[in-house]
Amino acid sequence: MPDSHYDLVIQHHASVEPVDRLVRDLLILLDKEGDPYIEYKLSEGLLFPESKTTVLENISQDEAEYYQKRFREMMVETSLRPTLQLNIDKNTAIAAGTNDMHVCPACHHQQPRKRSGMNTCENCNLVAEKYQRNQKREDIIAQESRVYKFQQDKLMREALERARISEEEQLRREARLQLSLESKKRPLDIAIGVTAVGLMILAGVLIVTTIQRKETQTLENIQQQAIIAKTLEKATQPEDKAHVAKPSANAQTRLVESTEPVKATISKPRNNQIVSKDDIDKLKMLLEVDAPNPYLSKISPEQFKRDQQKLHRLLELNKPELAIAFVNELTDQYAAALLLLEVANSETQKQHHGNDDDILRTFNNLMSRAPAIQQPLVSASFSLMLRLQGQENNAHAALRPTLEDLKATNNNLLFVVENQQGELGQVQKLGIILQIIKDHQRFAQPKPNQDFLQLAEEILKTVPTEALPQAEAMTLLASACLVVGEKNQAHLWLSKITDKLAREQLLSKLNSL
Repeated sequence: MPDSHYDLVIQHHASVEPVDRLVRDLLILLDKEGDPYIEYKLSEGLLFPESKTTVLENISQDEAEYYQKRFREMMVETSLRPTLQLNIDKNTAIAAGTNDMHVCPACHHQQPRKRSGMNTCENCNLVAEKYQRNQKREDIIAQESRVYKFQQDKLMREALERARISEEEQLRREARLQLSLESKKRPLDIAIGVTAVGLMILAGVLIVTTIQRKETQTLENIQQQAIIAKTLEKATQPEDKAHVAKPSANAQTRLVESTEPVKATISKPRNNQIVSKDDIDKLKMLLEVDAPNPYLSKISPEQFKRDQQKLHRLLELNKPELAIAFVNELTDQYAAALLLLEVANSETQKQHHGNDDDILRTFNNLMSRAPAIQQPLVSASFSLMLRLQGQENNAHAALRPTLEDLKATNNNLLFVVENQQGELGQVQKLGIILQIIKDHQRFAQPKPNQDFLQLAEEILKTVPTEALPQAEAMTLLASACLVVGEKNQAHLWLSKITDKLAREQLLSKLNSL
């Protein structure tokens, strides 16, 4: 009895590694690097688990169990399926026992084999050789089509990776130039350098000449000071010394009085000052709906737009699995969460649910990597995804811990964005709530926004009453009201700003919107 043979079939995977990296590691494990067919099989099985793709065919039981164990170590679950060896052996036996008989591949009619090599079935008139040739041609065309599709997808992934690396290198180069760690070699720089050397030589000549002139003047000054000293020694009396000391004391007193206001000005806290013009200009920007997002801490808004365009292109090509892999490569977790929301929304609108597990796994991955300031935003994005899928109760439960963190007053240090206005945790929490409201409004989920506004009003009670934090908090609330379409309420919040100049300019900005 021949040995049993099996096919190794991919069921699903739970690895957090991107699919392209996982495919590369599995190719190394199988010692199949550079084999496009096996690479295609692995990619198809990992990206489309429902296809139950066979990776290895007709292997022994020991070999199949070995690879199944090794795949499981890499978080890839497989199954063993018996190879259709029995049918093959049966057909072989029939062929061996009936060398002079031809069996039709369509109706299995048996008839004497023709020596000409072209066996036409007497029952169904099928030419066996042509039929087998056509079947083989169709199989080759289907296989080549799958390989070509995989190669196209691979080229797209490689192009995206090259673009990302090029952009990162450009950003690093610009950073080095900005920090003076690297300089550009320009003709103007060379001309400036030559001019600087010439000026240094000329300055050296002038310095030498000046030193010689000063030495001559110094000798004359020494002689004159000696004469003056002798004259003062003869003419000065004790009462004159007292008279001289008195003006010196008055001058010292005036000096102390003149420095006291300067010290008081320096030590005066910034929060007690009137809101400056620069601060007012920054507050005006908060009222704009498309104001720059301060929580994309690792990438700029321009970079986010470029990444968004790449994602939209993948979704247009109907490649949601590649879009998820692209999102998982981003360095900014909140930006990745926003893009993942677009993938989830696209899949929900198309009523596709094959990638739900991958989306959920990626959200968990983003939550584990997000910094403290972005945790509420990523959590709110996850809750928003559940709302898009119609899971209202789960969405509310997922957001509850985030709302409790925002209400707390003993965790301010976790909610401070570096180099932002106010530098106060409670004020920054209002900024986070504003961003959550914007995200819900953008995805047409305005229902929970009133609860967010109520939470913002509670946080407002704990904001310091100094001019700048108070003005910033009122402006953030007004901006949130504008997002949900409550312009009158926004006017009321801005009217409560205590600084007159800031209040007037912000109300004027509101009226112009």
